[in-house]
Order: sequence, then C-alpha cells, then structure tokens
Amino acid sequence: MSIINTFSVSDYEINFKEALRYMGVHRNDDARLLNLTEKLMAEIKNNCHPLVCYTEASVNFEGDLLDFGFERLKSNSLAKNLSGCKTAIIFAATLGIDFDRLLNLKQLTSPTEALVLDALGSAAIEGVCNRFEQIIKKNLNAKLKPRFSPGYGDLDISFQKSITDILKAKQKIGVALNDSLMLIPTKSVTAIMGVIL
Repeated sequence: MSIINTFSVSDYEINFKEALRYMGVHRNDDARLLNLTEKLMAEIKNNCHPLVCYTEASVNFEGDLLDFGFERLKSNSLAKNLSGCKTAIIFAATLGIDFDRLLNLKQLTSPTEALVLDALGSAAIEGVCNRFEQIIKKNLNAKLKPRFSPGYGDLDISFQKSITDILKAKQKIGVALNDSLMLIPTKSVTAIMGVIL
C-alpha cells in the first residue's frame, strides 16, 4: 500500500445543470431560482473547504474476486470496471462539516434554500471529484477508469468501511460512517478509479 496523500481542492466547479437535475427542475429560466442558486453557490464556495485523501493500491483478479492487498472482495461490476488495470486509486472526498452546518441552518430558516443548497452540495462534491480526477490524471500521466463507489452495481455498501479505514479518512479529512454505513459529513464520497498506464 502506498502512502496516503491529503490535499484541499479549491478550484472545482459546481455544475449548475447538474444541480437543477438534483432539484428535479427541467427548465432554468426562473430568474428567482437562478438568483437564489447563484447566491447559494457563492455561500458554498465561501464556507466550505473540500478535502480529498487517497492512496494507490495494486489490484489482482481471479474472475470477479478482487484483491487490493488490504481486502479481498467479490464484485462482478467492479471487476468489469477495473478490467485491464494493475493499480487503482482509492479515495475519499468531502465538502466538510461546514456544509452540513450551513444546510442545518437553512433547514431552520428557509426550507426552499435548504432544498436548493442540498442539490448544489451534491453537484459540488461531484465537481470536487472531477477536479481530483483531473489532478490524478496529470500527476500519473495516465488514463483512469470511471469512478466506482460502494453501493454501485453489486459492490456492497459495506466496502465503504474498508475504504475509510485504509485511508484513515476520519483522521485525515474528517470523514466517518454512521451505523447505516452512510458517510458523514453528508456531502462525502468514497470511490475507486482504475489506472490505465
């Protein structure tokens, strides 16, 4: 297992159309919604300090049985995703607890703002992951397979615990799991990306 790297991500984008999709909005011509969205996007950028921790792990296959060195698991979906890869980037990313605090405040003061902020937070963490992916591609001078998270396909959500444990995510970036294996803070992601050299 390689070293665990940690860094902050400030130059990420929040995809407005993606946020609208999370809200269930199909048109973006409502001036009031556009203004509110811009205001809340600025609040996220000003209040949240996204962090990522990651490591590079070897991956060996026996059919749909994968061995990452720190754990062996069975997943046909993940095996297909990582096909042809000898190593993978395992990472956790988060907007941080400040987003949850901001969302809790909005839930008390404005349910509409809370709904929009929640959707923007989902788009923001995607933006953080996209930026991280760009950085890794450049650093490794390699292509990457699409991100694959616990809970996708037949990859059990319980693998989330293995990822947070191996990354020491709670100590490194403040990401933990609740009893239902959901990530805390809420706008956090764990995922694996196969490295194509």
